[in-house]
Amino acid sequence: MLARMGKCPLCRTPEVAIRGSHVMPKWSYRRVRDATAKNPNPMVVANGVAIQSSKQAREYMLCDACEQRLGRLDDWASRVLYQADGSAPLLTRTVRDPGGWLTLTDEDADNLARFCLSILWRAHTATSLSTSLGAYGDVVRDYLMASSDLPPEIVPIACFYECSPGGGSDIRALATTPASSRNAGYHQHRFALCGLDAIIAVGRQVPAVYRKYCLIRSTPRRVLLVASDTIIDWLAKPFAKAVAWRHKRGLPLPFT
Repeated sequence: MLARMGKCPLCRTPEVAIRGSHVMPKWSYRRVRDATAKNPNPMVVANGVAIQSSKQAREYMLCDACEQRLGRLDDWASRVLYQADGSAPLLTRTVRDPGGWLTLTDEDADNLARFCLSILWRAHTATSLSTSLGAYGDVVRDYLMASSDLPPEIVPIACFYECSPGGGSDIRALATTPASSRNAGYHQHRFALCGLDAIIAVGRQVPAVYRKYCLIRSTPRRVLLVASDTIIDWLAKPFAKAVAWRHKRGLPLPFT
């Protein structure tokens, strides 16, 4: 995509060259692609629908400086989430307790929170996705620019999936763009990426249990470690919609 002139929504510099930006990190598309499969393209879950596609969520969004700013967070995530060889550095660089928690260093917790919120903000800014932060879009933008702290109405929490013993569901190569749902007094935004399951609750009535595990304000700052099979229920609905849509049109299933 050739650059075009416009105002960058992150740094708000007017009349600057705007580049084609990815909502999800560019590296993630390579990592979830299975070169050994008949259809090597990743399963893409966006706007509540799952399809197997080579298309990447990308559009004009950021200037070069902001691409580099968010790119540093993307690079950090690429080094701690599941790797192409199946290893997960985040599992080896954190303290694991018997209750199924990973205790992060303050640096990793800060990076993880900013990375998760950067993905959500990009999805909010993108015109091709239905994700919306509403009035909180500018609040998250200010946080990413380090011009303000994150208010208590925004609560990021994170889970990390381990492949279930004896096989089970391998979600190391799973990536979804943020999906949003409305609840009583707050909204929940959620995406998955190479083992990470990020949940960001936004609103004045975020449940106390969310606040207890907030990546930014909780002590210690932790990530919940869970078995990979538990993510299937969340993905069942969009996968079912994809299967029904393709079956009606006589198309092959999205995972064959």
